[in-house]
Amino acid sequence: MIRSRAAGVALTALALATACGRGVDGARTAASPTISGATSRAELGSPPAPSETAISSPPATSGTGSTRELDSLPILALEYDCYGACVYLWPLGLSEVAVYADGSVAIARDGPPEATATSGAIRTYSLKLTDKEVESLRTAAHDVGLQGGGVHAAGTTANTADGGGSIFFGRDGGLVTVIEAPFLWDGEDFSHGDRKQRAALLSFQKQLASLEKRSDAKPVAPDGYVALIGPAEDAGIGRTDPKPWPGPNALASYQDVVGSRRCAVIPAADATPAMVDALTTLTYGATYTSQGATWSVEGRPLMPHQKTCADVASWQRLLAADERAKLVGARK
Repeated sequence: MIRSRAAGVALTALALATACGRGVDGARTAASPTISGATSRAELGSPPAPSETAISSPPATSGTGSTRELDSLPILALEYDCYGACVYLWPLGLSEVAVYADGSVAIARDGPPEATATSGAIRTYSLKLTDKEVESLRTAAHDVGLQGGGVHAAGTTANTADGGGSIFFGRDGGLVTVIEAPFLWDGEDFSHGDRKQRAALLSFQKQLASLEKRSDAKPVAPDGYVALIGPAEDAGIGRTDPKPWPGPNALASYQDVVGSRRCAVIPAADATPAMVDALTTLTYGATYTSQGATWSVEGRPLMPHQKTCADVASWQRLLAADERAKLVGARK
């Protein structure tokens, strides 16, 4: 029996102010986790095929990443993925919650309560944890399986038509562990995998999401924004009527690449109010016209560990999208 999860995703989005990642009609691409990677179309090439089991990954110190780059990454992060007809379309690679080694926390959420099922606004917040609080989160992360390295699944998308899942990222020194848990929300019967682990992951998800509600979580302005640009067809079945792109540069002029899409990083100082609105408004299937062509554009604020398109691409490789998709059975 094929089950629809769209209603469940809607309830989860409203309850946790969360949202899903790109759907299968705009599938992510990623190789095995590593720090560095292609930053131009000429360098892109063909990504290596994931292994059949896709449960192991090299430590984050592999590749050409420097110690500084490694230290700038979160030690814990929570993101969301989408397998089909998600009510929200959460932009590619946006960390809902990112916890750093020094105790700083970056949170990106959809905006005010009046946000609808097809649009909202991305807002960024920050706070600082004590050393004791960081250690408590590390312990909780280890307890739910974020240790030992590798890419893992806690559940499956088999026999399910649509819906989204949670992606947990943990870094212990140079060792990266990623777990994807499909359909992780209150009221579930935990029938998609190991019941004990999924219940623990749900509790940990709530713990991370609750950081937003702390009184010391303050709104902050991001250092910049990223636009991920692709063919209009990437917008999928929810494609909107195109609007003129408000930026000064043609969308076709951007040559950096993240996955299969062009990438543009716009420093906050260079972003006009119209551009900020375009890059932080969650609209399902947003399209823009630029120099006579129509493009699909996903925008979002940069997180602290992301300064360039290369940083965004490296983060996606660390999250191992292809490997996770094979493990949970997501269709492409």
